[in-house]
Amino acid sequence: IERETQSGVGGFGNAEFTLSLAHIIELGGKRAARIETAERERAVVEWDYEVARFDVVGEAIARFTEVLAAQARVQEEQSVVELKESELDRARLRLAATWGSTQPAFTQATGDVATIPALPSLESVNALRNELPLLKRWGAELARRGAVFRQERSLAVPDLTVRLGYRATGIDEGNARAYGAGTDGFSASRTTNSGDDWEHSLVVEASLPLPIFHRNQGAIREAKLNEEKLGDEQRAWKSELDVALAESHAVAEAALERIDGIAQRVLPELEKTYALTQEGYQRGKFAFLNVLDAQRTVVDARLELLDARIAFHQS
Repeated sequence: IERETQSGVGGFGNAEFTLSLAHIIELGGKRAARIETAERERAVVEWDYEVARFDVVGEAIARFTEVLAAQARVQEEQSVVELKESELDRARLRLAATWGSTQPAFTQATGDVATIPALPSLESVNALRNELPLLKRWGAELARRGAVFRQERSLAVPDLTVRLGYRATGIDEGNARAYGAGTDGFSASRTTNSGDDWEHSLVVEASLPLPIFHRNQGAIREAKLNEEKLGDEQRAWKSELDVALAESHAVAEAALERIDGIAQRVLPELEKTYALTQEGYQRGKFAFLNVLDAQRTVVDARLELLDARIAFHQS
C-alpha cells in the first residue's frame, strides 16, 4: 500500500505503478517428499486391491464348497428335497454374489467334496504366509508413514519467496513525500525532483520467514509416532494370524479324524446293519419301522461324514 503527497503538484504526475510476479522455491525437499508420499500411498492402494482380490477368491472357494455341500445333501435326503433345493438356491445366490451377479448363470457346480487332498503341515503353511497381500501391505504402509514423516519434517524448513517486478515512477518538479506500509514494514521518504518524465526500474525482492514460534513440531511428532507404532500393530496382527492359522489347521486335522472314523469304521457297520435289516424284513424277521430306522441312521452318518468333509475343505 503506497501513497504519495507532493506540494504544488496535482493530478497523476507522481503516480507509481508496480507489476510483479512471485514464485515460491520449495526448500527442504518438499517436492521430493510429496512425490514419495504419493507413490507410497499408491502402493498401499495397490496392495488393498490385492487383499480384496484374495478375500473374494477365498470367499468364492468357500461358497463353491457350500454349493457342493447343498447338492450332496439334496442327493442324500430325497424326503426333504424341497427344503434342500431352497438351501441350494440360497447357496447358488451367495456364490454368484461374489462376482456381482444377482442371479446365478449356472445350474450346477461340478466337483466332489468326497475328494480329500493331503493336509499340508502347519510349518509349510506358516512359510507361505509372507506371500499374503495383507502382510505385504504392512511393508507398503510402513514406507508410506515414513514418507509422511519426512514430508512433515520438510515443512519445518521455511520457503524462500523471490519477487521480480517492473516499476514506473512519474517524476515532476516539486518536493515529494512518500509513505509505504506492507509485508516489508513501514517506510517514509522525501524527494525533490525537477523535470517531467518517468523513471523506470526493475524490482527484485527476496524474503524468508523466520520459523520462531511454529516449526511444525506437532505434525512431525505425530508422524513419527505413527511410524513407530506401526511395528507394534504389525507384530500384533502377525500374532493374530498365527493363532488363526493354528486354529484352522487344528479344525482341519479334527475333521480328517472324523472323516476317517466315519468313513472307515462307523458308516460300513451301519450300512451292514441296514442291509441285514432289509434282508430280515424280507424274511419277516423285522418290521418295516426297523428298516426305516436303520436307513435313517445310515443317512445321518452320511450327512455327518459330509459335514466333516465340508469342515475340512473350508478350514
